[in-house]
Amino acid sequence: DGLLPLTNLTALTLNGIRGLTEASISSLTNLLSLKCTSLHEERAATLMELGIKELTNLTALELNRIQITDAALERLTNLTSLE
Repeated sequence: DGLLPLTNLTALTLNGIRGLTEASISSLTNLLSLKCTSLHEERAATLMELGIKELTNLTALELNRIQITDAALERLTNLTSLE
């Protein structure tokens, strides 16, 4: 995946990008240096389900136009750096 080598990436916006697979979204959980991410609709929901809890350096998270389940919200509890 093209994002895997970008381990020092600190900001990422994935709005309006077509053709992202579940595997591509899943690879975002390996970008442990991310501090800010913005995702749109189903991509955000997929990331929430696949392991956003690993992104403990996140200080900002923008989730546009998605329905968040209780289980997904529970995954945010260890993101203690969110502002």
